Amino acid sequence: MSKILVVDDSAVIRAQMSNLLQEVECQVLVEENGLDALETIKSESDIKLIFCDLNMPKMGGLELLQKIREIEIKTPFVLLTTESNQEYINRAQELDASGYLIKPPTLEHVKIMIKQFFAA
Repeated sequence: MSKILVVDDSAVIRAQMSNLLQEVECQVLVEENGLDALETIKSESDIKLIFCDLNMPKMGGLELLQKIREIEIKTPFVLLTTESNQEYINRAQELDASGYLIKPPTLEHVKIMIKQFFAA
């Protein structure tokens, strides 16, 4: 079972993502901000995929992505956002983000991402 981290300041989105990911038989960890997520990422070496909100208090998604890339963690990282802002997308690509999903994501979109990163 693949371990996936969901980082979002919205309890509703965390719950929705957890439910979607459990439907595709993934073990789900959740954090509500980038600071807590960074600690989880450092302590959980077997996280296979990170879904992370772009805008959060304490530390946003782009800052978290930058920090984990600086410590050479290459885990696939998908940004969750309510807007398709080209500036954010360009910055995410510079930081080696794996993709982005518009919130709220559908089960089909989540399945596509899972297949993309866990293809046999």
